[in-house]
Amino acid sequence: MGKMKRTISIICFCLGYGFTAYSTLKIVSSQPWNPLLQEASGVNSQVASGPSWHNSDFINMLIELKPGSIRYPGGAIGNYTDWRTGQYMQEDARDPENGPVLGVHKNADSRLVRLNTFRPEELKLAYDATGATPVYMVNMLTDTLGSTLEMLAHCKSLGLPVKYVELGNELYLTYFGGGDIAANIPGDYAAPHHFPTAESYAEECNKWISAIKEHYPEVKIGYLVVFGRSWEKWYTNSPRTLNWNRTMASSITGTDRVIIHHYAKIMYEPNIISGIKSSLDEFNEVERFIADSLPGKKVWFTEYNVKDGMQETNPELPQNPWGGRWGHGILTTMLTCHITSIPQVELACIHNLCADVAVAMITFKAMKIYPCPEDNSSSIICRMEYTAAGIAQKFLKKASFDAVKIKRISFTNNIVLETSSGNLEGVSAYAFENDKGERKLYIVNLTDNSPNIELTDFRELTTVDHLSASSLTEAVLDEVQLIPGKSTVRNNLLSIPRFSISVVY
Repeated sequence: MGKMKRTISIICFCLGYGFTAYSTLKIVSSQPWNPLLQEASGVNSQVASGPSWHNSDFINMLIELKPGSIRYPGGAIGNYTDWRTGQYMQEDARDPENGPVLGVHKNADSRLVRLNTFRPEELKLAYDATGATPVYMVNMLTDTLGSTLEMLAHCKSLGLPVKYVELGNELYLTYFGGGDIAANIPGDYAAPHHFPTAESYAEECNKWISAIKEHYPEVKIGYLVVFGRSWEKWYTNSPRTLNWNRTMASSITGTDRVIIHHYAKIMYEPNIISGIKSSLDEFNEVERFIADSLPGKKVWFTEYNVKDGMQETNPELPQNPWGGRWGHGILTTMLTCHITSIPQVELACIHNLCADVAVAMITFKAMKIYPCPEDNSSSIICRMEYTAAGIAQKFLKKASFDAVKIKRISFTNNIVLETSSGNLEGVSAYAFENDKGERKLYIVNLTDNSPNIELTDFRELTTVDHLSASSLTEAVLDEVQLIPGKSTVRNNLLSIPRFSISVVY
């Protein structure tokens, strides 16, 4: 046995991480239950390049993901979109003489770029198919309050609920749209005719909150706050952004919902375990920020994932090399569970539903999974396939779909994976409970071992579904290549496969 432990340790060391000896893992239910809204786990619906919302294959794939909410229209394009046409605005309704910024919705010769049409009518197709509650990301930048009230009334007339409204997208980004961080030149969001100061955004928010609540008294409205770090120039170079949260805290009235977006920078790590560790650490920082800086607020994560771009380190490698790999798929489910188990969080909409990057959940077109430090091969995912993230998120819904509570689970004797930034627990778990008191466990195994887990506190759980791969770095091209499995809990013990996610019910 000693020789076996030594051999495995050497193999893991060569891969960049190791593990400690362990016995049977025992569950310690250390965290209290956290309420979970049916809408809590949702998606960003931004599919600017396609596919069409009238594509039945795409809608059927969306149905399988079982989103609780769907953010409409989502992302930066929402700051420039005309809800009547489902295309970019022809002019800036706040200041027609200035017009939307060049480069955001026009190509180099100033021709308008055409979007995949996304009107409330297309949103209704998604709602009818899934029942996912819309989160309306309203266009405060280039459209008007009056037009937005018309949009919400139109949505209601179509049979769409008006329950959640988000006041713009990332308008704290001082340099977005034609700006220059190095030269400290503001971009479109901070233009004089838009929101040159944090105060101007807060003032406009108060007008919109009051008017929207007058028509929809029960609506929940969220405004933007920013989580930035001392090493991020987009944050530290701008007094407007640095003062943003302080201004919001002292100025916003009529709502206690705040919006956070966060993307982990997993691509900078030398191996995928280190990347997962750093990503979870970053989200722990966000959790501490919420507790320390946003007391009494309800929080919506209307965008989260890992960063998809590599341009900052290598312009010739435009996508994150970890995206599309099994480890990234598993990580997205850990982030979903982690975020929704934070007591103040109401909504978590993962970005993005369908795009031409491998961190999205569905591929719009054939995409390349780039080589990574642990695997020099590249692969192609065909169009209209679930990515690793899509497959893993769909599997998570086996545990979370009808849940009204969630809590994190910890273990004694956990396997420890060593990274350059500290140790990472190799096995993680989350418990879910529905309104009938029925419980399920969602278990993640990041290790190359198949540990036993003792279900002392969950004796009623008898059946386990597994999904695993040969490694965390395996490029996932379709669901068929992953290894499904089903087992039975015997003598209150279950064994989980290596590199796996499992649902116990």
